[in-house]
Amino acid sequence: MKKSKVIIIDDDRYIIDTLKDLLELNNFLVETCSNSEDALDIIKSSKPDVILSDIMMPKVDGFELVKKIKIDKEIAHIPIIFLTSKNLEDSLRKSMKAGVDDFICKPFTISDVKEAIISRLNRFKEIKNSTQS
Repeated sequence: MKKSKVIIIDDDRYIIDTLKDLLELNNFLVETCSNSEDALDIIKSSKPDVILSDIMMPKVDGFELVKKIKIDKEIAHIPIIFLTSKNLEDSLRKSMKAGVDDFICKPFTISDVKEAIISRLNRFKEIKNSTQS
């Protein structure tokens, strides 16, 4: 069975390292990036199955990254999951308007992240299959 590829974008090295280790133990291929500026190039070249991104990062925040992803037809379909410690209600509403597929609040558990990834992968597979029928 093909391993799903996930990219983690976060400016917190501890979160990146912890998530990477735990996701790899759960049979995912993982790439990481510590800023949104470099993330777009990595996403375009590696074509991950799911994007996990923090919202608050220096220079370019997660919302700006999502805008750039959504206008690029090659990568616009990739599910995006935000990881954040920001105010839940405000961030959730703004995230959904931006086109984010899921939203996980920090602190989170690996099962929260794993379930969100699997849910997005399954949903994407359903959509892909229904458009091919």
